[in-house]
Amino acid sequence: AFEVLKKKIAGASTLVHYSLELPLVITTDASLNGLGAVLFHRMPNGLERPVAFASRVLKSSEQRYSALDREALGIIFALKKFDQYIRGRKFILKTDHKPLMQILSEDKEVPKLAANRLIRWAIILRSYDYTIEHIKGRDNGPADALSRLPLQTVKLTGLENMGGARRAHLLHLRLQDTPVTTTELKKAIVGDRNIQRVARYVELGWPEKKDIEPAILPYFEKRNEISIEENIVMWNGRIVVPCSIKSSFLNMLHVGHPGIRAMKDIAQLHCWWPGINQDIERFAKNCHPCQQRRSPKNCQYILGMYHLSLGQECMLISLGLSKGHTGCWLWTPLLNGWR
Repeated sequence: AFEVLKKKIAGASTLVHYSLELPLVITTDASLNGLGAVLFHRMPNGLERPVAFASRVLKSSEQRYSALDREALGIIFALKKFDQYIRGRKFILKTDHKPLMQILSEDKEVPKLAANRLIRWAIILRSYDYTIEHIKGRDNGPADALSRLPLQTVKLTGLENMGGARRAHLLHLRLQDTPVTTTELKKAIVGDRNIQRVARYVELGWPEKKDIEPAILPYFEKRNEISIEENIVMWNGRIVVPCSIKSSFLNMLHVGHPGIRAMKDIAQLHCWWPGINQDIERFAKNCHPCQQRRSPKNCQYILGMYHLSLGQECMLISLGLSKGHTGCWLWTPLLNGWR
């Protein structure tokens, strides 16, 4: 039966010859094990007939990608496999992963906080003339089947390597700016129950929201952007910081005593954890040197006009500061129009 199915799929009754006149459609899908893609022609009667199929298994490191990254990798894999057919031609790209439509849409900018890998892949995609469309999962059968039973090869294409080969270097750049060593960070990750659970969900799949513990819900909301690189959990290119070393990262963000807004801007480049903005605000407000530099409230400005012995009319300004602050007196000539 399997041999009969193979012949029917590869036979003339299923496959069609490539044509420069017929519209092109690509569907892709990714599972925990592999990638699948199908190139179709849309026939004059509206039916879509396959031109070519492609699939491959995921490497062990790719299996730890977030669902969003795996689906995007499937698109890049399809572009490379079918490049000779689609380069220079308009085509429709169908995906059953809705979040990708916001990131890879042909008429939208790439989000500035997207993961570095996704940004590079989005730039690659911009070199093609395409329209992205959503397809329901139940209608994406051919690509879905190929992703679940892929060819047993892990040879990467050039475009796929552009998305993944430099990820270790980018992670190392992030680690250079952290207040802890890589060993200390990984040790803290191993000891953090919530992050360990998140890592397991990224690798094996997320349960339904109703089955998620409250402490994991902030991660669940960002599940499509979370990935694991060298056993370090990342969100949008930022290190997910374990609870035990949050204070070290807060001290790093406050070096030089920047304000709350500046601390949040710095954090957007380096790190994240649930409630980070509230922790930054609390940390800055409890910084004694920062509070000393702030202007005291309830200052009293008392004005009086006096004549000096020299006959020059002057204005006496008394700054009587509240709460025990030292006041000062300032004599200044009274200018015209100040009466």
